[in-house]
Amino acid sequence: MKNSASELYTMNHSAAYQHAFNYIRQLAILLRNSLKVKSKEAYKQVYNWQFVHCVDFWTIVLGRACSRMREAERGSESELRPLIYPLVQITLGAIKLVPNARSYPYHMHLARSILHLMQHTNTYVPLAPSLLPILTAQLASSSAPKASTIRPLDFETTLRVPQQYLKTRVYAEGVVEEASFLLAEYLTSGPVQGSVGFPEIVVPVVAAMRRAVKAAQKGKGKGKEAVTVKTLVERIEESAKWVDDKRRGISFGPGRMQEIEAWETGVKIEETPLGKYVRVLRKAREKQRKLIERASLTPYYLNYTDTTFQAREGEDEIIEED
Repeated sequence: MKNSASELYTMNHSAAYQHAFNYIRQLAILLRNSLKVKSKEAYKQVYNWQFVHCVDFWTIVLGRACSRMREAERGSESELRPLIYPLVQITLGAIKLVPNARSYPYHMHLARSILHLMQHTNTYVPLAPSLLPILTAQLASSSAPKASTIRPLDFETTLRVPQQYLKTRVYAEGVVEEASFLLAEYLTSGPVQGSVGFPEIVVPVVAAMRRAVKAAQKGKGKGKEAVTVKTLVERIEESAKWVDDKRRGISFGPGRMQEIEAWETGVKIEETPLGKYVRVLRKAREKQRKLIERASLTPYYLNYTDTTFQAREGEDEIIEED
């Protein structure tokens, strides 16, 4: 539904601007009221699925309308491009509204929407300050995670974490894995990894993550989380060195924007150490998703064309661990 509606909105950018402006303004009003009142009921006006899907929908619309390819075809910038800034500000404000552990899935849903917008419009957004606290909080905790037999949390379908998951190993590992992946996706986006200033951009990110890993090593029971973050730090530093080596031979300065843009366009992100690492993560997550889907499928479904039971796809396959 989002994809179909976004196609309709991008048929006429001028007409779509009025609709988009009004709806994004409504999101801003809800957030402003929550910031003013600061009550449980006011927070519920923002911390709900409707708000998340509204933000996600408008990032899809703006991503489709303001993509480089679409604007090149039009020969000019989209009339919707000025709405990118207010939508990003609203989204970042919603992430900061209730910064507690139970709201991390909500924060990551909004972060995914911003990532989509960045990747399609080539717009730089300082998303790291919103993701790093999620990642470092699990490592900096003074208490060791509790053992639990509950199933891993599905972050795709969760908005607020059930109470029984808090301070458990299952949740800590899931949060670190998900936040690390989102941070890696952010750092491999065009406006970040493709920037000539990438080595400087990642300095505070690497410093914060190294402090978190050091704190985790002093505690107990955080080995897997620390290894995940440490591996990401190593790939980030390798990518920073890769960009530093690549830009060593350039002869232009920061004021020559056309040459900088030409250099950045030539950066092949998939060839960077971090780009290769993210590609491996994506394949692993996709494989895991397919295994979960196969395992959750019921063995049979009723085929109404011949009124007989037919086997679901993949029923006869054996799921092997490798």
